[in-house]
Amino acid sequence: MCLLRLILVFLSAILAGYFAWKSIRSDSPKPQDDVSDEKDKVIGKGFWTFVDMASGRYLWRNLKPPSPGAPTIRGDCDVTSYSDLCFSSIISRPGSSNFSSDDVCKAAVEVTIENATDTRHQISKMLLRGSLVPASMRALRECEKQYDLALYNLTSA
Repeated sequence: MCLLRLILVFLSAILAGYFAWKSIRSDSPKPQDDVSDEKDKVIGKGFWTFVDMASGRYLWRNLKPPSPGAPTIRGDCDVTSYSDLCFSSIISRPGSSNFSSDDVCKAAVEVTIENATDTRHQISKMLLRGSLVPASMRALRECEKQYDLALYNLTSA
């Protein structure tokens, strides 16, 4: 391995570690009854930050210049449980650089409909094969009904 690459990886790890430590410590304190949940969230957040740090994704995400619509999208996605997934799904949409908060919500619903439709299609294919045990078939049929209901509600929204 090239010496410059080792130096770059080392410096990236140090910088990403600093940002990770800073972001973990910046969370506001929670009520006492949620201590175990908060501990699990910090451990999970630390693990995924480490994975991002090892792959260089954390450094790239923090150093690349954001697109003009990114602050609105980032702010709207930060309140979700999976903010990184939300951001990456919406920022890749055409015209996302000019999205308002309403556009971010509409894009989130569109992405959800697309993913739910794909999942519903996969469930249908598995049911058509018929090679599963009866209990699995019943579970898939119930899952199919739930996706149909979810898709109905999403398209009505």
